[in-house]
Amino acid sequence: MRRSRARIFTRLAVIATGLVMVALGVALPMAGLDDADKYASVLGAFTGVAGLALSAYGVVLARRAPAEAPAQEGTSPPPKPDSGAGRVRNSVSGTVHGPVLQADTFTGPVTIGAPAPPPAVPGEVTAEQREGRAHKATPPSA
Repeated sequence: MRRSRARIFTRLAVIATGLVMVALGVALPMAGLDDADKYASVLGAFTGVAGLALSAYGVVLARRAPAEAPAQEGTSPPPKPDSGAGRVRNSVSGTVHGPVLQADTFTGPVTIGAPAPPPAVPGEVTAEQREGRAHKATPPSA
């Protein structure tokens, strides 16, 4: 019901604005240049005040709105913080090369960058060995 009222109001506002614009388009040229300039200045002042009022109203509505976006159908809402909020501390120290992930819970496979190559099968020649980049192990001396 609320949504249909908003649509009706929007349509009425668009129609009323259109009628006002048509009326101004007819009346101002008939008033003469000097009077039309005065009327347009007054109309501009009222439009500015109305815009400022609507902007303030929009800010008030935005501050009243909940911080969370509504959950989509089929998803569960995000968990609410427990009473121990504020006791969690995440830190990274030392020398770090590459990305760092900090989170409460990870589910499923997490991959950053290219996935690791599969482990070599014993007796199989790797690409490094084919290209001569691999170091050959020296057998232990007896």
